[in-house]
Amino acid sequence: MRTVRIVFGFCVLLLAMIGLLVLASAGEHKDVYYVTRQGGYLAGALVVGFAAAKFDYRRLAASKWMMPAAYCITMCLLVAVLATKGAKGSKRWLNFGAVNFQPGELAKFMAVMLTAWWAVVREKWRVRPPADAQGKMTRKRRVWRFFLEFMDGYLPLGFMLGAMAALILLEPDFGTTFLVMAGAGLIMFVDGQKWRYIFCVWLPLALLVVAIMWLNPNRHRRMAAFGSLGAQAQNTETSQKNKDGNAQIINSIVAFSNAACDTSLTPFWDPGHYHRWWNALTGVGYMKSMQKHTYLPEHHTDFIFAIGAEELGFMFSGGMFLLFTIFYGCCLAICRMTKDRFGMYIVFGLGFMVYFQALCNMWVVSGVLPPKGLALPFVSYGGTHILITGLEVGMIFSVSLRNSLQNGRRKSRILQFA
Repeated sequence: MRTVRIVFGFCVLLLAMIGLLVLASAGEHKDVYYVTRQGGYLAGALVVGFAAAKFDYRRLAASKWMMPAAYCITMCLLVAVLATKGAKGSKRWLNFGAVNFQPGELAKFMAVMLTAWWAVVREKWRVRPPADAQGKMTRKRRVWRFFLEFMDGYLPLGFMLGAMAALILLEPDFGTTFLVMAGAGLIMFVDGQKWRYIFCVWLPLALLVVAIMWLNPNRHRRMAAFGSLGAQAQNTETSQKNKDGNAQIINSIVAFSNAACDTSLTPFWDPGHYHRWWNALTGVGYMKSMQKHTYLPEHHTDFIFAIGAEELGFMFSGGMFLLFTIFYGCCLAICRMTKDRFGMYIVFGLGFMVYFQALCNMWVVSGVLPPKGLALPFVSYGGTHILITGLEVGMIFSVSLRNSLQNGRRKSRILQFA
């Protein structure tokens, strides 16, 4: 466990250092401003993570009021953000003087913690109808059992998570809603729950998300523009509206193409052939990005991965993917050595949330997914997501510090993935 913690901490430290390095270049003339503030956010995340690591996570499962109180605070913040004026067509930030806080980031953390807590404590009051006098379960009793298990075990959880997701949808923030649903649903799956219960909880909310996306003119326009991205890449005729809607992705792909070169047009004996491969590996050079000069919007936040790939080439993009994969691999290793289910679900869910968000950001920047406002963990500029990521890392450390052996644990589907 100690070796895993060292590797895990080294990955987190290296990701934060790379983030500061790339941010210093992506910030252009404001590099000192961005790096200074990001350094302050990382210092705050270190304090939050250290406090979370010192906190005994088992107290959450033993307490009857800690998790409900944390959930109520999160819901109050999500309601309060809807009363703000908003910016860029959405209401996602609460203004506390010089500090802006995004409750949606806290909601992702709470979705994992609440589902893990519910999976453990709900067994204390689960109601199961007894069999008949001959010890058999009749069809009528099976139906009654399904109804009771769903009512006392899954309907309250679905109501709490559904209310949280609905408030995030009203901002609107579809990316965070998807992460909340994915993280909570994954914990329900690895807990060994039946598919029919999971579908009963998440299918109505998924249909609601799809309906809102379809009825939202802005989202519908974005999806239509993204659908024509392939035609634009082939220089075929497309509408100017679709081209404007894909401006971010097109400029991001240009950043990748500045570093990568087509070597198929030159013979292998040409020295320039290998020189181009070397340029694709190392990029155009640190501080030499062209797309950050007003071409690529949000180049220091959501699309900072494109700037790093342009300047440092495949060493950056491949290295980031490798570091995040090692990060989640360490989380799975901690899961295998965790003795209690609550801690196991916390590590698995929080690790998945960070890893999956990083993958989604990389897929968006590379044009695989439509544009979404998802930050790259540890790298993108921003205070709330850095602090919440530090909290998540601290909770993972809290579990690993209090578990060293795999004994007395209920078997679940998580063993198939760890």
